[in-house]
Amino acid sequence: MTFQTQSSVSCPASGRPTPEIQWFYNEGSVGGMAGFDVDSVSGDLLLSAPTPSQEGTLTCVANNSIGTDSADIQLLVRGDFCLFVI
Repeated sequence: MTFQTQSSVSCPASGRPTPEIQWFYNEGSVGGMAGFDVDSVSGDLLLSAPTPSQEGTLTCVANNSIGTDSADIQLLVRGDFCLFVI
């Protein structure tokens, strides 16, 4: 992925009832943060033109009435590339 393009990362979660997906960046909610948006249908995290200043830990949280699970993903930006390390 290159700068100045939109990148996305998914949080593949399934269950009954269908889990709600939430995203966090460096332990804070991505809601309202510049450069981050969550697709309301898929739950994918969308990043607008990632830059080195956005490097950090992304956390995907899947929650339903049965329980909660989460996964951390490292966002790294090197040169012209954006990498997601699970």
